Amino acid sequence: MLQSDLPVKDIASQCGFQSVHYFTRIFTRRLGVSPAKFRRSQFTEGRSGKEHFPPNMS
Repeated sequence: MLQSDLPVKDIASQCGFQSVHYFTRIFTRRLGVSPAKFRRSQFTEGRSGKEHFPPNMS
């Protein structure tokens, strides 16, 4: 997501989700933030060198 300008709906589809709404719900549940907000914050925080979100704890 961070290395693409594709819309979230296209990324969801490429990941096998038939619904962008379901993708957004699962993404938000796992990371605590929506995909769009994640992308925006990582872009701005990444430029400042800060780590805003913890690594995935699967």
